[in-house]
Amino acid sequence: MKTKVCIVAFLALGAFCPCASAQDNYRGGIVYGPKAAFNISAPGGWVLDNQAGASQGLPCVLYPKSESWADARTVIYAKIAGTQFEDVNAFVAMAIKDMEKTHGKPKEKVASGKTADGHDYFINEYPASKTYSQWERVAYVQLPRAVAYIVLSSRDHASYQKDSGALQQVLKTFAYLKPEIAQQKDQELTVKHAPKVIETDDMKLAMKAGELEAAGKYDEALKLYAQAIDLEGRFRPFVYHNRGMLYLHRAKTSQDQKSRIADLERAIADFQTSIRLGAASNEELKRGLEKVATRANLDEATKLLEEATHR
Repeated sequence: MKTKVCIVAFLALGAFCPCASAQDNYRGGIVYGPKAAFNISAPGGWVLDNQAGASQGLPCVLYPKSESWADARTVIYAKIAGTQFEDVNAFVAMAIKDMEKTHGKPKEKVASGKTADGHDYFINEYPASKTYSQWERVAYVQLPRAVAYIVLSSRDHASYQKDSGALQQVLKTFAYLKPEIAQQKDQELTVKHAPKVIETDDMKLAMKAGELEAAGKYDEALKLYAQAIDLEGRFRPFVYHNRGMLYLHRAKTSQDQKSRIADLERAIADFQTSIRLGAASNEELKRGLEKVATRANLDEATKLLEEATHR
């Protein structure tokens, strides 16, 4: 979404989960991580996209056919929690604790049921708050030694009421796959896909930094982001983006104006660098940073800085 990405997106950066889709002939895609994988399909009237959200670490996103990932009033994305989480209840407890500062208490287990292949799921609702404008609901699925979660996020309550049922429609298509089976099915698809994401040293450092960030260990996360940037690897534009998100998130929760301003300035610098590096690249994914989340986050940080410096 153009405004911001759901907070939950940053809770499991340890699992960078590519989504293989065949958009010409299929409405489905495979989301996979180190320990598990699952297949989902888009509901009627929706599109499954494996490219539009990739710059935000979301390689499997869905949105209404008449809209786009950047502008849709409601979006859905699917992920697998970081490898340190094997129990769904432990993951949800961590997620709620992390989000309470800005999102408040969720409405827990507003719905439950079984996926298409018989796995139990439950859904929590995260209403908008004074500090977070989006309405969200998240489905959590316990898999063998892993946790899958699917997020529906709406810009406003009216869109949320209209679209929230799409989440359970996606769950009706959910099917667990062992990673090796997922890879085999992926190879069997006959249409051309986007290139697979290959983990590099800077990416691995950035994902570890994301885990530390989710745990509130900001200083440790910043050290790893700095190490990842020093490697000057191909993932560097996204490292700058992710570090900028840390600064932005920390600034929004800071009660100290001086610290808040400093973090906003750092966030702006990182977002600008991310966009600049992306624009200089020949890779479409990197060039897209300005058009998707980084530009929106830069605009948000700039606006908050103006407000903080004019108080």
